[in-house]
Amino acid sequence: MKYLITEEQNKFLKEELYKPNFKNLIKKLFEKQVSRGEQPHIDNMIMDFFEVDMWERDFNTLIELLRDFLGREQSVKLTEELLQKTFKTDRYNFSGGYSFDFKAKIIDQEDGEYFKVDVYILPGGEVDLIMTGEGVRDLKQALNDQSIGFEIESEVKEIIDEIFTEEITYKTGVVVDLETLIIQD
Repeated sequence: MKYLITEEQNKFLKEELYKPNFKNLIKKLFEKQVSRGEQPHIDNMIMDFFEVDMWERDFNTLIELLRDFLGREQSVKLTEELLQKTFKTDRYNFSGGYSFDFKAKIIDQEDGEYFKVDVYILPGGEVDLIMTGEGVRDLKQALNDQSIGFEIESEVKEIIDEIFTEEITYKTGVVVDLETLIIQD
């Protein structure tokens, strides 16, 4: 569903982000999701509607409101459940030429707001090196390549961070930080 609003309405909404009414508006949005049988969540439509960027204070406000709506205990429980699954990058259009599966292991959490995890990339991952013309390579080999390994690792971590944001932070209000990347044989 899309919403069309005028520039004046958009300006009003942006101003409301810093007022108590914004909290009420988001709470009503979460209540509406629950009434439709959905798990309360943040999604790209909400982010676009309120012109919220992940790196802005507005994003932290949104995820805090989601955590508060769910309750800290439920938010932590749901995060722990979601982190138990195997994530598959080929389900996401932002994974580009990367195809790999990974699991996360929780190593620490802070007040139900942040989880630190080690990520284990499962065997069989591949990367299509379109820019270098090398074609498809084994992900482990590409990560160990002295000339491109650092760039590959950076891109892999970025993909994993985006998946954690979409699959966990948007659903629980909890931020997941990748601590260590481990390639399994």
